[in-house]
Amino acid sequence: NVKLYIMLSNDKESIYPEYYPTYYIPNNNISRLEQVKELLYKIPNIKVISPTKKLKESKKYMLFLPYDTHLNAYGAFIEYSEIISELKKAYPKLQAVKFSEIKIKQSESRGDSVPPQKYINKKYEFNDSIQLNKPLSTMINNFIVNSKQYSYREFFNNKTNNNLKVIIIGDSFHNRYLRLLAQNFYSVKSIFIGNGDNFILDEATKKLLFQEKPDILIIETTERFLSRLLEFDSFFNIFDSKYRSN
Repeated sequence: NVKLYIMLSNDKESIYPEYYPTYYIPNNNISRLEQVKELLYKIPNIKVISPTKKLKESKKYMLFLPYDTHLNAYGAFIEYSEIISELKKAYPKLQAVKFSEIKIKQSESRGDSVPPQKYINKKYEFNDSIQLNKPLSTMINNFIVNSKQYSYREFFNNKTNNNLKVIIIGDSFHNRYLRLLAQNFYSVKSIFIGNGDNFILDEATKKLLFQEKPDILIIETTERFLSRLLEFDSFFNIFDSKYRSN
């Protein structure tokens, strides 16, 4: 009875292909992302979350960091909103954080695809992050534990209107909206797998995550790392009794 959602985050070139060389973007063939979506839609009991349509509708605004492959705060907010919109179909009482309830903090930072420092005018080097204008909930026990290459975070929120427990496993894209997601559920556990790493969960990580069975499991991957979905077999036994406390 665990609801499974697959979140497919878009690459920058899928939203802004007009800024890429013509040889880089396929013009006629269906993209790998669309192929994967078509296949996932056919699998029973899996819900697919794809923000592609909403991002393209909003592309008149800047949605990605200018010198980085990641979404900026506004793009990440759209992804978060699309997740809550899909989850509301099963949990209609969920209320998404409104854009008016957040603020965007800018800071100087070098992104994952920024050229060496000497080639960039310093005024163009910036990052941004989502912060809440007011504490919508109380989050406690927020800590990090490393199990091999995985970074683990857990949020408890005792001011929600539900007792839902969520596990989200994904790359750096889900980190951008993680604190927003934590506003909506009693418990959110997050596993951040390193950029390019696969969904191969070691025994210690499984025990850490699944000692209490969640209500919702979200598996997120960026478009360029779709091959991770070939590692689904590492999830097959996550609810075995040896990983549960009761």
